Amino acid sequence: MSFQNDDLFLVNRGGDSFKTEYVQLKQSINEDSGVHVDNNPPTNPNDGDLWFNSDDGRLYVWYVTETTGIVTDVSVRQGGSGYNSAGNDVSTNGGSGTGLTINYQAGVGGTLVNPTVNSGGHSYNVGDVVFVTGSGHANGSISITAVNTTPTGQWVDASPDNAADGIEEAPIDGKQYARQDGTWEEVVGGGGGTTINYNGASAWASFNGTAANGPQPIFNNLNVSSVTKTASGTYNVVFANPMGSANYSVTSNGYSYTQNRTANGFTIVYKTNGDGGAALQNVNPGDFAVHALNALPPRGGTGADAWVSCKADGTVESSFNIASVTKSATGKYDLVFTTPMPTAEYAITTAAGFGSSASVFVLSKTTTGCQIGVFSDITQAYLDMDFNAVVHASNAQLPDTITMQMWDDLVARVTALENN
Repeated sequence: MSFQNDDLFLVNRGGDSFKTEYVQLKQSINEDSGVHVDNNPPTNPNDGDLWFNSDDGRLYVWYVTETTGIVTDVSVRQGGSGYNSAGNDVSTNGGSGTGLTINYQAGVGGTLVNPTVNSGGHSYNVGDVVFVTGSGHANGSISITAVNTTPTGQWVDASPDNAADGIEEAPIDGKQYARQDGTWEEVVGGGGGTTINYNGASAWASFNGTAANGPQPIFNNLNVSSVTKTASGTYNVVFANPMGSANYSVTSNGYSYTQNRTANGFTIVYKTNGDGGAALQNVNPGDFAVHALNALPPRGGTGADAWVSCKADGTVESSFNIASVTKSATGKYDLVFTTPMPTAEYAITTAAGFGSSASVFVLSKTTTGCQIGVFSDITQAYLDMDFNAVVHASNAQLPDTITMQMWDDLVARVTALENN
């Protein structure tokens, strides 16, 4: 697969995650690390240059196999005497370089004739004179008439030896894995062991909760196996891959709360309003997100695809992938994404400002944005209020990266090449 310039990559820096386009990532790598990232190698490479092939995910190093001054053609300068039989791979001495050997034929009177290059040596110049050595030879000399002027070499695969098709893929068995010291190790939820600094959601879903009791239709999700309605407004959620413990965070839309949390799932309950005695109600859509300490997402998962912290007047305090927020009416805010979602079936989790008696609802969703409503639990009317919103959509994939293991293997292979 070839990467496209507008492909999005997830970058983790000091525990913070952000997204960048491939074209910007490629430019940064090329400028800062000296690695050429493209599906084609760089032109006119120098010895030791690095190329990451974005087609096959392999790292290569340019290794010069022949330097300049390699002899490509010679002629007789003085035939000498004593060359009574043909010679093959005969050593020479003299000139500005070393390592030249030749083949020749015996001429009339024991002279040296028809010399050709056997091994070109290196560091010679046109016009150099070398002498043919060996027992019985006398006064035979050769003029160097041609040498190469451009180093020649080849791209040497510097990726790990045990990964003929790139970094070895993690096992595909529904479990979660992390790679450390060249091997894949299973990571169980957020439990102890391998340290994984992943800050995205460990599970999320958007579902239609209006069907009869039983399994409910799920629009989109990450790491959610099923949502089952047991009574009006009451839904049991089961994870595809369990959390490390029951100590995780759940955020959701509407008037809702959770109960019966375990590592395998939880129950979420929706009510008609924020009053403790309010009736239960079915919801469409039901949106929630789960964050667990130190838990990896299933393969293909990433962090939030958009989020915003917004003031009551529509002013954006901070955001990601939010082009604008417009207060279109009292308590109603129109959000526009910078980069659209692939479908309108994404999950939005929300929260009202600190100390408020209000609930935040999603009034509408499209691929390019959504409308958020803030509703007072006291006056039962829309009101202007600070709010937060987080969007999760199935539109991104964890990036392919050059790992420290690859760099270590590269250093070892380049060192071995130099020593040889």
